[in-house]
Amino acid sequence: MIALGIGGAVVVGLMFLGAILFPVFAQARRSALGNRCLSNMRRLNSAVTEYAADNDGAFPVANRWMDDLSLKSVRPRQLRCPAVGGVWNRRYGYAFNSELSSKRASALEKDVPVIFDSTLVGRNATSGLETLPKPGRHFAGSRAVNHVLMTDGSVTSKPN
Repeated sequence: MIALGIGGAVVVGLMFLGAILFPVFAQARRSALGNRCLSNMRRLNSAVTEYAADNDGAFPVANRWMDDLSLKSVRPRQLRCPAVGGVWNRRYGYAFNSELSSKRASALEKDVPVIFDSTLVGRNATSGLETLPKPGRHFAGSRAVNHVLMTDGSVTSKPN
């Protein structure tokens, strides 16, 4: 039998405890990032609604949607998916549905995506849902999902 001494036993105990807790902390962090993303999407919904109210019910022009929504009390961090990175790295991770550019909200169905998690990370990114990250960026239980803001104001979690 090997004698570790008090110091060695403490180190082994801490390593054992770390091995147990590390996955728990990682899951908690993923959950927190997903919740912040949902919060961002809800704030973006409010900004889109304000923008439409000020512009005869029309959505922003797709290639400047972030610039336009920034004028509606959206903070810079709310334009970024927290799972993509921090405010200073110039990566955003959200895209605007290019088909909605300048269209009137009243003329659309309820289940049309407006803003969503995207593999495009530049400012004012536009695309269709083909740029949803695979696997999804967030987790709902054990499933990888992406967040999508719909025209009715709901935020859905789409599995990939």
